Amino acid sequence: MTRTMTPEQRIQAALALQPVDRIVCAPWITSYAAQFAGITNKEFMWNWKSAMAAYDKLAAAYPQWDCNAAMHYMYGDANLMRHVGFNHYKFPGTELPDNDMYQTLELEVVSREELRIVKAKGLQPFYLKLLKNIHKTSTPYLIWGFIKSDIYQKKEIKSTLKRGQSFLYGAGAPTGNELFSLTRGMGNYVKDMFQMKDELVEILWRFNEDFFKLAMKSIKGNGIRRAFVPCTRTSSTFLSPKNFEKFSWPFIKDMAEKLIAQGVVPIFHMDTDWGPNLENFLQLPKGKFAVELDGETDIFKAHEILKGHAAISGDIPSSMLALGSPTEVDEYCRKLITTVGKDGTGFILRPACTMPMNAKHENVKAMFEAVDKYGRYN
Repeated sequence: MTRTMTPEQRIQAALALQPVDRIVCAPWITSYAAQFAGITNKEFMWNWKSAMAAYDKLAAAYPQWDCNAAMHYMYGDANLMRHVGFNHYKFPGTELPDNDMYQTLELEVVSREELRIVKAKGLQPFYLKLLKNIHKTSTPYLIWGFIKSDIYQKKEIKSTLKRGQSFLYGAGAPTGNELFSLTRGMGNYVKDMFQMKDELVEILWRFNEDFFKLAMKSIKGNGIRRAFVPCTRTSSTFLSPKNFEKFSWPFIKDMAEKLIAQGVVPIFHMDTDWGPNLENFLQLPKGKFAVELDGETDIFKAHEILKGHAAISGDIPSSMLALGSPTEVDEYCRKLITTVGKDGTGFILRPACTMPMNAKHENVKAMFEAVDKYGRYN
């Protein structure tokens, strides 16, 4: 019989492929919390206290939610996103109606020549140039924004721990492909691959080196030895197999190995279909990383390939949570827990990517209740 665990003990055990007392439930929840709490998305995104109160209300209703995978300071607070976010956005209450979901705009905000700043001067000068291009502001104001972002990350962690949850990510650790494809635009960035060739590879190596240092600084500051590694635009869904092996996988593998060497668990947030590339992850050390799937990758195929090698997190479809029935959600959760999470090792239950803002309350209830119905081992 497995003893009762704390949320932190439970997430650490799940990631290390060790038995747990019950399945970890780690949904990435942002604006759905506002709908559950009965406030507008405008209030949720522009008022930090209202957002934390909304998360508190949801956690009190569903104690099965034991691991917080949200990063409100980065993907939920409009004040910070508007000043140091690396995209253009439209927000509720300003460009959008008060209860709309915010929108990310993919625009070309850096030139090919500006990518070369990374090679010549390093990541920090490039990052400052990128943010100045987006937000039309000064260096001192951006530095103030970085400091404020760090403060609010710690505030969010404190709020999470006060609720009795673990906090999933201590830092973000993207490769250059993620940032460049968003800020150059995917079409332009694919042209860069063909036209810059080895020069782009050189830039990507420098990006990895510098961003790894930033990630470790954050992790050392908050003590959470897990990193969010976005892999949203770098699979063979976007790239040819040849370009995946040249421009994508070496840098994903390198970032993971750097983190693992420092005792940090990389958690790959894998949007799109990674089916053709799943076996690449067998090159990484067993029990030292996790993959989060968004419903495009066949999670049961991923389980066949990575079973006993990596923890798997997922993957209740957003369409099911928004449009399906509680019975459908319950049955899918049962299948996930009893198949991918069989015997209570190496599985984390969560929606595919993020909880949709328009999820039906009865479907969310069914998801949380499935933890108790099918996922207890003590």
